[in-house]
Amino acid sequence: MRRWVLIIIIVSVIFVFIKGKDVLSFLSIPDTVKLESMESKIVVNKKAFALLKEKIVFSPYEGRVEYFFKEGDRVPKDTLVAQIETENGIFKFFAPESGIFSKKFDEISLSENIDKIEIKEYLKDNKTPKYKTLEALTILHPGDPVFRIVDNLSATLYVLKDNILDKLIEDREIFIEDEIRGEEIPIYLKGISENLIELEMEIHVEDFINNRTPIINIIAFEGKVIKIPKRFIKKNGIMINDENNSVFISLDNLFFVKKDNYFVFPFIEENKKLFKFSGKDIIKE
Repeated sequence: MRRWVLIIIIVSVIFVFIKGKDVLSFLSIPDTVKLESMESKIVVNKKAFALLKEKIVFSPYEGRVEYFFKEGDRVPKDTLVAQIETENGIFKFFAPESGIFSKKFDEISLSENIDKIEIKEYLKDNKTPKYKTLEALTILHPGDPVFRIVDNLSATLYVLKDNILDKLIEDREIFIEDEIRGEEIPIYLKGISENLIELEMEIHVEDFINNRTPIINIIAFEGKVIKIPKRFIKKNGIMINDENNSVFISLDNLFFVKKDNYFVFPFIEENKKLFKFSGKDIIKE
């Protein structure tokens, strides 16, 4: 029995080798594919570091704290936010600015400043700050933080620089995909340094108040792209059938992003020569 199985396998291999193209056709696995442009996005998933505009109020006294707002509430400037009951009476705290109220603190909010080297280390080492929450009736000591007010209209997001973002986001509208809200949030490029890309966000800042290092989906490109299956990419280029003439285009001078089983070529200056062949066949062999 085993001998017959072995014979069948050998015969099948020989048949596929001789009649390869016919077998591929029968199985609907094409050995050519149309080079077609389509509207699509290039989304880059990145860990970010959120630097907020926040003001922390510290206690000058020892006593039991009481809060008049819940975590995440928006408070106007000069609103009574908390009070501390001391041996000598009650000390009241007012909001120094309008913004979002929080009684959660991490080491970043409590530090006087943080430089870009520290931010890079947070991102590079995949570190996440730990938060401490103050509860009502907690006894505070002089110098302890009482609450913070966070500007809900501005946050700076830092991400590690990479080739895709560095190439695609300059001089282009940028958005973050917000899967929960089902919308695209506009962000603005503030600067690119040796290691970091600095972005400015002006809405939904509340998302980052207690999540200093979120994972964000940056829409680095939105527009015309060409997607080519990986199996049609030769070692160093693409072979195109242009009116029965084989034209070879080297990958060396093209910009592409590898996504799943595809090479994605956005419509940018480097790739315009590839887009000229739209509608032509890509030859696998």
